[in-house]
Amino acid sequence: MRYFVSAASLLAFIVLLTDVCAADWPRWRGPNDNGLIDSGNPPIEWSETKNVRWKAAVPGLGHATPIVWGDRIFLQTAVKVQNEGVITDAVYHFRVYALDRKTGKTLWEKTLRESSPADDSHHETASYASSSGLTDGETLFAYFGSHGLYALDLDGNLKWEVDFGDMRTARSFGEGSSPALHGDKLIVNWDHEGDSFIVALDKTTGKELWRQSRDEGTTWGTPYILTH
Repeated sequence: MRYFVSAASLLAFIVLLTDVCAADWPRWRGPNDNGLIDSGNPPIEWSETKNVRWKAAVPGLGHATPIVWGDRIFLQTAVKVQNEGVITDAVYHFRVYALDRKTGKTLWEKTLRESSPADDSHHETASYASSSGLTDGETLFAYFGSHGLYALDLDGNLKWEVDFGDMRTARSFGEGSSPALHGDKLIVNWDHEGDSFIVALDKTTGKELWRQSRDEGTTWGTPYILTH
């Protein structure tokens, strides 16, 4: 499957191309952790009309990887819902959307948090939904960095959530690291201008299994797990 994501000031568009491979795209870097799929013949040209099956408007701004599993596409976005000027910070809804893969119809949406974002949690050219989630086919792990990690079933019901606090990133470049999944462990890298660490959570309960301190400043790398 190939898809194109763009973000306007208030809308994010998902364009699904006509030649669709049956493969799922469960996480950042895809099923093979390298940005590639094993087979397929996607089109290499498109426009507003050419090779477009559907296009759906999604509120807010999101730079997270769309997650594809079966007949559903899952998106993360941050929607500005209140702005009371310079005295009160803007309030955002941190949401997940599930779309029908064939039609683009919204199947469900879930607001996971309503809050004023951390000051430096996104770069001016990015969004408050820049970290990507992932799925194992049973649970959707939606990750918003400083604004929480959430586990939902594929129908949008919340299973558990974890808040690691506020990340302080270098030069206001914002956040971008995404979790990784290995067996029953969900791995989160938390490198910033504070106490950095890497942590493993039980994917079923969200319980912390282990945590290792790191002598690192801000990084944006997603953990890559290999057998040595």
